[in-house]
Amino acid sequence: MAKIEVTLGIDIGGTNTVLGFVTRTGSILAESSMTTNAAEPADLYVVRLHVKIKEMLEKVDDTCELKGIGIGAPNANYYKGTVEFPPNLKWEGVTELVKMIQQYYNVPVAITNDANAAAIGEMKFGAGIIAAQKFGAKEIVDPRKYAVKSIVETYRKYPNIGTLLPAMGYGDKQIKDLETTINRVPCDAVIIATPIDLRRLVKIKKPTVRVSYNLQEIGKPDLTDIITEFIKKKK
Repeated sequence: MAKIEVTLGIDIGGTNTVLGFVTRTGSILAESSMTTNAAEPADLYVVRLHVKIKEMLEKVDDTCELKGIGIGAPNANYYKGTVEFPPNLKWEGVTELVKMIQQYYNVPVAITNDANAAAIGEMKFGAGIIAAQKFGAKEIVDPRKYAVKSIVETYRKYPNIGTLLPAMGYGDKQIKDLETTINRVPCDAVIIATPIDLRRLVKIKKPTVRVSYNLQEIGKPDLTDIITEFIKKKK
């Protein structure tokens, strides 16, 4: 039986590091976590991280094949593969984290700022795509070949976004590029799944429908617990 191809996602936070094996369709096949230990030097952290990854791989080795590693970290530089002066870690200066991890694994390794990872990582499986699939859209038109300027750059930087059109900001130039790209795409309708209603900013020359979504917190501590504990410490 062919093995399932997975990517290892790593989210490095100041308190904990969370890891998961994820399929191309977004299913999480295995997950784990470890303490980050923010005061620990980066080289010792990477050794501990390698041990944790090795443990996870041993559990899924018969069914999964690791094809790549993606990392979200504070102050990460996507282009250089580095973490630079992270505010919540005691790593000195610039840490070449991608190179440090590549010495253990013969697969592509990429890193980006944790905020970008959170925003872009889920975009491929966002509310707009799910709504189109759920309600029977005949085809999701790929907008990439109709993109202009800053939208082209976004696709270049994040090539695995998929067949959706990202709104990466609301500055004048970004709005203009987004409007031009939307109106160039030969589609019958536009699904808007941004936090704000794009129709307030963009003149869309096609029928539109807006979908929304809610946060569902799973497990503890939840957001209320974290904020409550933070306030207690500050009193």
